Amino acid sequence: MAGTARRRTGEGSPETKSSLPLIAFTAALLVVGCTLSYVFFGEELSSQMETVDWTEVQGAIISSGIESDLSCDEEGGCSTTYRPYAEYRYDVDGESYEGSRITYTWGNTLVGFRSLAESVIDDFQEGDEITVYVDPDDYSESVLIQGLELKSLSFPLAVILPLV
Repeated sequence: MAGTARRRTGEGSPETKSSLPLIAFTAALLVVGCTLSYVFFGEELSSQMETVDWTEVQGAIISSGIESDLSCDEEGGCSTTYRPYAEYRYDVDGESYEGSRITYTWGNTLVGFRSLAESVIDDFQEGDEITVYVDPDDYSESVLIQGLELKSLSFPLAVILPLV
């Protein structure tokens, strides 16, 4: 007589029970990540979100690139961090302005991934004609990336994900 194997499914099965800890752990990581984002980048994210209504004007990149900083600890271990930078010129109502803010979220912060900094600056090469987003209440305030696009969030994500 041949044996018959039965597979248990449904609530309470081993398959269901084994996925619950993973779901709980993922939810906890999401909560921690959102909390850390708010604590560390709340002001920058809020400022960046406000740019969604800013005025578009034409401008030109004066210079751009990647800044790097080498730092070494007492034990001789060294690391290099990177930050994209761009200097640009734009005109509003016949007046010329210069800016250097790519996004509020990047600010003056350095990140350990050169490729991440390069991906942000790829669209802003010296001599390029670009769109600049200008604060309608203060023409001297500007950004190159408007709102919460992936490139404006790349720095907070690069910092938060390894922490989580």
